[in-house]
Amino acid sequence: MGEYVKYKGAEVKIGTCESLYYVTYPKFKEAFDQKLLTPSEFSVHPARCLEVDSGFLFRFPFPDEDKLAFGEIGKHGFNRGLPIKIVPGGDKDLIGLKDKPTDQEFTIHLIQQKFVRRESDGTPVMAAVFSEPESRKVFRIEEGSDILKIAGQIMEHHIVHESDRKLSMQYSQIATRMLAGYGLKPDMSLRNSLNNTKRRVKRSKQISKGRGL
Repeated sequence: MGEYVKYKGAEVKIGTCESLYYVTYPKFKEAFDQKLLTPSEFSVHPARCLEVDSGFLFRFPFPDEDKLAFGEIGKHGFNRGLPIKIVPGGDKDLIGLKDKPTDQEFTIHLIQQKFVRRESDGTPVMAAVFSEPESRKVFRIEEGSDILKIAGQIMEHHIVHESDRKLSMQYSQIATRMLAGYGLKPDMSLRNSLNNTKRRVKRSKQISKGRGL
């Protein structure tokens, strides 16, 4: 069943059932706060979508989609995911991310966010939601200590050793946004890596501009 909302009076599809594939939480909240959203017939009230533990999953706020209009996802698929390489190295928490636990390298995809009260202490967090392609397992991470381990994997495999500067910058921004959902900031090692990536991208743009590209 499709989920719809009226944006500036026009009906816009935002997802299917509990998965709001076409809108991020920040963009939805901004439109709601500006009183641009009104209920669509047979769909849930917009205010309900924003409540903690509402059950809705929002599209992850990918940086390259920031400027798209409300409800638009551009050329990307509705179920877009960001691949993240995981090399457990004996870490039991990382090993447990896979449906069939293994210490071998595997990949998970960052796909959505879910606003929940953390089971351990009741703190509201914008939990990152991942999929494990091989088994199609979908799971969320609630604990800050666990999401920091995934951020570390992003830093190690997609930032520090990534030769594509544009891609490295994309992963840097996404890691920062992912951590922000838990009220966390990158630790010093990750922060230094993010800053170095930004400097590399800036230099790359300057070089490209000098070549007239």
